[in-house]
Amino acid sequence: MKAVYGEAYVEKLIDARSYDAMATLGAHIEAAAPLPGEPALGLPIPLFVYVEALTWLAQSVRSGAWTYFEATPLLRQEAMCQGLAQLGGELFMGWYCFGMRHWMDSSRMRELDHWLDESEQVQEAWLASLLDSHRARVKELLCARIEQVVG
Repeated sequence: MKAVYGEAYVEKLIDARSYDAMATLGAHIEAAAPLPGEPALGLPIPLFVYVEALTWLAQSVRSGAWTYFEATPLLRQEAMCQGLAQLGGELFMGWYCFGMRHWMDSSRMRELDHWLDESEQVQEAWLASLLDSHRARVKELLCARIEQVVG
């Protein structure tokens, strides 16, 4: 059964602007994905990009970006690259596609790892703006309406 959340809780997570809140929200969105076996999880593109960006960025910081690209199926990577293109995320799309092309080249991946280390504030601001821009879609996915609960 899909978990549902109150709008106030979801709004609080979106407005918190903390990494912990963003990660919690990402976990909720991923858990609510209607087609988890599909490359984009059956989510609207902005929500898929949000969830996948969190995964990419977190795994890259923990273990190096190459580990994300090694472990992530190519179809999912392609869905992410296309999603970034659709959203106009040129900076992130450029680095993401760079990682797709060069993940087996450790010297090239150091460039990506360096950018990831140096751009944490940019990453968090971009993720927050993505949530702000698509707040209604997040709430549509995660929040119960009275008729859903009662009916």
